[in-house]
Amino acid sequence: MMKALALVFLTLLSLVLAEGQQTTENDPFSFDYHRLRVGGLILAAVLCLIGITILLSECVFQFYK
Repeated sequence: MMKALALVFLTLLSLVLAEGQQTTENDPFSFDYHRLRVGGLILAAVLCLIGITILLSECVFQFYK
């Protein structure tokens, strides 16, 4: 009987403690994933354009030599 009572008590205690650990907006580890994804796509596009520009500039100089 004591084991069952202790199990019920620990279950209720864990539920109470779990509710107190809700994340807030000031949490440094909560991210806006839409903004993060858009920023990553913009960075990837800029790096891709820089790479294409470098490759094309090398090809143009080889044609003139």
